[in-house]
Amino acid sequence: AASQGGGPWLLATGHPDGAVKLWDPRVPGGGTTTGCAATLVGPGSSSGAAAGCWVSDLSWCPGSEHVLASASHDGLARIFDARSGNSRPLFTLRAHGDKAKATKGLCVGWSGAALASGGADCQLKTFGLEGLGASS
Repeated sequence: AASQGGGPWLLATGHPDGAVKLWDPRVPGGGTTTGCAATLVGPGSSSGAAAGCWVSDLSWCPGSEHVLASASHDGLARIFDARSGNSRPLFTLRAHGDKAKATKGLCVGWSGAALASGGADCQLKTFGLEGLGASS
């Protein structure tokens, strides 16, 4: 998964190991054209990402260029502030399945001050997130 946003310079990518990385072309990349500016979630990290928890979608909040949401195969939607310098999400939302049996989260998207998440359970869940800078 990949999503451009967070201002003109940031690209977010989601990875099969559960990592969400921010890329900034202004950061030297050690032989590549772009350097990784931050890793928001990594496998087995204290942020709660499960190892092997595939990140299936990313979406920048249209009302706040620093807020990013992710969907992953552990059934969770996570919301991050790219400015925080911390890999922990601001919010972790149980979007699909339950703690005993998670259902894959497939996509996330913003609608005003709400985050919507679709999953392999054929459900569309919405979460009101007023106060994150999302416009209604």
